[in-house]
Amino acid sequence: MVPIHETDVAEKRWSQAEWEHYELWEKIERRHHRKRKLWIAATVIVFLMISAVPTIKDHWPRWSALARSRQLGEEINRMKREAVVARVPRRLRLVDGLRLEVEEVESCLGARGKLVRAVDLQGAGLKWLDPETGNKLGLPGLVRDF
Repeated sequence: MVPIHETDVAEKRWSQAEWEHYELWEKIERRHHRKRKLWIAATVIVFLMISAVPTIKDHWPRWSALARSRQLGEEINRMKREAVVARVPRRLRLVDGLRLEVEEVESCLGARGKLVRAVDLQGAGLKWLDPETGNKLGLPGLVRDF
């Protein structure tokens, strides 16, 4: 049998190490490619977010007003449902700011009744339109009580 010298083992180790580095470089290349794709995707997302800011600023008051009108509609339906179930007349009054009060009254034409619930619709820069101001703007028929 031929003797195995230390230099033969070292050459074998060297050739194996070359292949390991070759495979390692492929892994590194894949990792760099993945990072590049993530950077591109992140850049696109940031661009879309930045370009959406003016649209959001323009539409935010409208969206806020729509949300408050939806809340008002829900409160009106809730008041009507409670009035039917309890068989007692109820009145919804719009108070200053974005506040509304639900009262239990003797009759719909009567004076103030017993306060059942007060709801504050949060909305910056929003307020109820007065019937007088509505008439001046050409919006007749606005009321403060329902």
